[in-house]
Amino acid sequence: MNLSGQLSDWTMQDLLQIMQVTKKTGSLDIVGGQKGRVHFLEGRVTGAELHSTRGVYAGTDRAVISDIIFVLGSMETGNFAVGQADGPELEGWSVDEVSEGVEELVQLEQEATEAGLIGSGEIRMRPNLEEDVTFAPEDWKVITALIQPFTFEGLEQRIGRGAAVRMVHTFHRLEVAETKAEVVDDPDSDGEQPDEDAAATGGEADWLDRLADEVSTRDSADWVTKDADTSSDKAASDDAPKTERADARGVSADPSTVLTGGVYDEIRRFRSKVAD
Repeated sequence: MNLSGQLSDWTMQDLLQIMQVTKKTGSLDIVGGQKGRVHFLEGRVTGAELHSTRGVYAGTDRAVISDIIFVLGSMETGNFAVGQADGPELEGWSVDEVSEGVEELVQLEQEATEAGLIGSGEIRMRPNLEEDVTFAPEDWKVITALIQPFTFEGLEQRIGRGAAVRMVHTFHRLEVAETKAEVVDDPDSDGEQPDEDAAATGGEADWLDRLADEVSTRDSADWVTKDADTSSDKAASDDAPKTERADARGVSADPSTVLTGGVYDEIRRFRSKVAD
């Protein structure tokens, strides 16, 4: 059976029904504002494709097929033609099953349009809710599809460090976020396992430790580093000639330190006690 024509003369539902009734095996090409293809095997839908400049959106499950046919069916002008089958050889779905999914999308679109969320410009989430809201897993999946992966540093640049910390910690408290760290095989690694507590909390220890490090003052960081360096050389300095400062007992300070008034008197009394 050769079938081709104009979309202005046939609806998408008409074409689906013809393919089902005749138990046609072939691929239905649709070309208009959108370009797509629907695959049939003995009248059952086995897959669908939607082509764009960004690539091909394709699938064989009922939801994806219904989504694609919903888009193709929204065109009022264009061409269609049934050609040789080049789709997946699967059991597929009946036209009625696919049509139910399309009708559901039509109904959802109508309700969202009546609510003013489609065709009215920018959409944003309500900043405040009057009562608690519980999301079903399928509802949460929709929300996460909208929120693209981000980094704490990028979030900080956008809304400030304090707000970013509160936001990320809220995600942690609600247990709705996780980190995706790239695992790199290091031949020099000592084989130490990652912190299980940090992994279980989605990397909480990582960003909290980083926050603590950056809050530290430059001076305190310098003296911590300096103290660590000098202590590591202690064993090597034991054999060095003793200096006057090395023989001193009690409290001592760098030559650059200036001690005046009561502080100097207290140190002098402390040294006297040690000498006794």
